Amino acid sequence: FFAFNGHLMMIQMVVHSFQVLPIDGTWWSVDHYWDIVTWGGWMFTTALVLSLAPLTAMLVINMSFGIMTRAAPQLNIFSIGFPFTLVAGLIIIWATLGNFVTQFEFQWLKMVELMCTLVGCSP
Repeated sequence: FFAFNGHLMMIQMVVHSFQVLPIDGTWWSVDHYWDIVTWGGWMFTTALVLSLAPLTAMLVINMSFGIMTRAAPQLNIFSIGFPFTLVAGLIIIWATLGNFVTQFEFQWLKMVELMCTLVGCSP
């Protein structure tokens, strides 16, 4: 975020939004509703894309523990599964962090473009 001056872009966008969109609300039109709905859908898909790899890996790990519990009910899954799930989650996040940074940067620039379209500024 700070490496590619995200904080400066955010401050610039907030300042420009007060210039373009006055507080009295005269700027609002029905067309902005669709822009906001589109932006909300984009945020949902972006969050899903960024979290898909760790979520899928955790789903596979939890399903395997469920199968283990069904196969050996005397095995206490909480004493084994919980620490393993925590360690596996940290390893998965560490392994996917390299891709996460590039994907985050791409999505951040896309978000700035969408916000500037909504506000009416130039990125």
